[in-house]
Amino acid sequence: MFNTWQLLSEKIKANWKLSFFIYAVLSLVSIQATGTDRIPMETIIQRPAVYNAELSPKGDYVAFLIPDKKRDIVGMMTMNLKTGKTNIVKPHGTLDIYNLSWLNNDEVYFQVGKRNIYVQGLHLVHKDKKNARAIWLSNMVTVVDRLRNEDNRLLLWVESGSSIFKGLYKINTGSDFRIVSLGGRTGVLYPKNMKKKYTLPDGHFLHWYADWEGLPRMALLHHQVEDQTRWIVRSGMDQPWRELPFDIEDVDIAGFDFDGNYIFVNVDQGEITPGLYRYNLAEREFGEALFRDLNYDHSINGSLAFSLKERRLVGLHYYRQKPVSWWISDNFINAQAVLDQSLPDGINQIVGFSDDDTIFLAVNFSDRNPGAYFILDMEKHTISKLLDRQPWIDSTKMAATKPVWYAARDGLSLLAYLTLPVAGAKPYPTIVLPHGGPWVRDVWGFDREVQYLASLGYAVLQPNYRGSAGFHSEISLEDKFDFLKMHDDVTDAAKYLIDEGIADPHRLAIMGSDFGGYLAFCGAVFEPDLYRACITNVGIFDWYDLVKSTEYIKGGFAFDYFSEHLGSLQDDETYLRSISPIYRIGDINVPVLVGHGKEDHTAPFRQSRSLFRKLEKQNLPHEKIFIPWEGHGYFSIKNKRKYYAKVEEFLGKHVPLEPGVKESIALDR
Repeated sequence: MFNTWQLLSEKIKANWKLSFFIYAVLSLVSIQATGTDRIPMETIIQRPAVYNAELSPKGDYVAFLIPDKKRDIVGMMTMNLKTGKTNIVKPHGTLDIYNLSWLNNDEVYFQVGKRNIYVQGLHLVHKDKKNARAIWLSNMVTVVDRLRNEDNRLLLWVESGSSIFKGLYKINTGSDFRIVSLGGRTGVLYPKNMKKKYTLPDGHFLHWYADWEGLPRMALLHHQVEDQTRWIVRSGMDQPWRELPFDIEDVDIAGFDFDGNYIFVNVDQGEITPGLYRYNLAEREFGEALFRDLNYDHSINGSLAFSLKERRLVGLHYYRQKPVSWWISDNFINAQAVLDQSLPDGINQIVGFSDDDTIFLAVNFSDRNPGAYFILDMEKHTISKLLDRQPWIDSTKMAATKPVWYAARDGLSLLAYLTLPVAGAKPYPTIVLPHGGPWVRDVWGFDREVQYLASLGYAVLQPNYRGSAGFHSEISLEDKFDFLKMHDDVTDAAKYLIDEGIADPHRLAIMGSDFGGYLAFCGAVFEPDLYRACITNVGIFDWYDLVKSTEYIKGGFAFDYFSEHLGSLQDDETYLRSISPIYRIGDINVPVLVGHGKEDHTAPFRQSRSLFRKLEKQNLPHEKIFIPWEGHGYFSIKNKRKYYAKVEEFLGKHVPLEPGVKESIALDR
């Protein structure tokens, strides 16, 4: 397409290396100094050097999240793409920066918190300055929209905390601020000229949608008394709210079109996958389907791309066996073609673009390469490499991941990802690694945990059991609440590996986190002769207790949802206990490692604590790793190191790398 494609100038590359990659060079030195072929744990568990990149509206700056290795916190860096100059912003004390986004071409706003558990508010910083200022302190606050048509304005939803401030606000980020005391407690910082802008209907708001003018005209609302969750919409700010005729189980709303009389929705009209439709709010009619994949649900783990210049939808990203992009704009089709021709190895995904659609931010990655950021300038005809996300990773030493299909016991064909260790031969010591969720899916790409386990010498299988999102309805929807069928699918995946001669049946473990932790423990309980060890992390083991605990959380939405689809406390106690492996703990025949962060508010820590106590009481083989000041997973590098060291030690004892080594596994019954 173009005659010349140039790399980034030597001046920018030099600035880039000096300003940031001293950290990466030191990491590489420490890795090379080990003198062994084995990949050190640090290369896998440490945070990427840069991630969550965001291109500025004019396309002249990029903002990244970056780790502060010394303090084990997350900061932010901006890079001037013309000069290569970087500016690093560090949060106060031990707080972390996350959820960054450009307010305008000069300022970036972000949230701060502690290990993704405790939110401390919203802050704003100039792209060339190191000191940020607070926009909002205290309370859980979410940015609904960056108001492009109004300078320095944000639409905020304050969803928890004092009822005085709970609500929907438009604020001026350039305003002076003041602190208001709430009964002697820590004050709330907010703009002096802020007004509670919007009067809202009763109910618990789960999600807000603003149109392209920044007006909050649609929301997902839950009424606990009526036990109803529905979308409400209004044609204008002075118009009444009305309910949309959609069932939230059947329809996914993707947002407003530039013409505010239309929204984009994902819905199946009798097909086995949803299509993307443009819906007329006034006439309450669907247009023709704009897009549909006959085998995959594009609405899950996917995203739509909109062009401000063209004022229309221009494409979408989603996952098949591997990530794919679909474009309808010639400009974006050309940009994707240039990237693919210039960077033929791996996947090229456009993750941002300037408001005039001339400058594109892209990431190139693969299963063995965590990726690098590139800038594509369509006017200058240049592709410039910015930064590697994890420059210390040697992709030639990483294990390849390939998609495989296996048959469940009822004949349903399911997708899994198989990663074989670089060294060794069949049959391998193997770990079955079901994902969390459960209504998400594993995807193809660089997975740090998988690479770590493979580097130890284990084959790793990631099964997308039924209920996993992103596939046709027979996989993703029909049995999405049948947890025991999901367990059967994981069991069938393990047996598939054995039948294929890939997994050594005498050296097979199951490991998982979140819902994957539940499935891992199900494997130990319901299949006592299949595995040789079980690792369950931040899991759920007692669904009766979990449903009961949601009754007063988030306005009752979670309680009502589980009661309707999984089982009610009054009518389905027997069933809820039957799918809860903790009630059959006596069937366990293998050692179990239980991990959890003590501040977990997603999967309550008491679930793992109760499991540990029952294992202890019945004198069953078990180990634990319970970590204070961690939530749903481990954020601190120190704690990640502690957790994976425990995993490595546990696997080494019970799932030996060499065949014929005596394993300390089965119990004498």
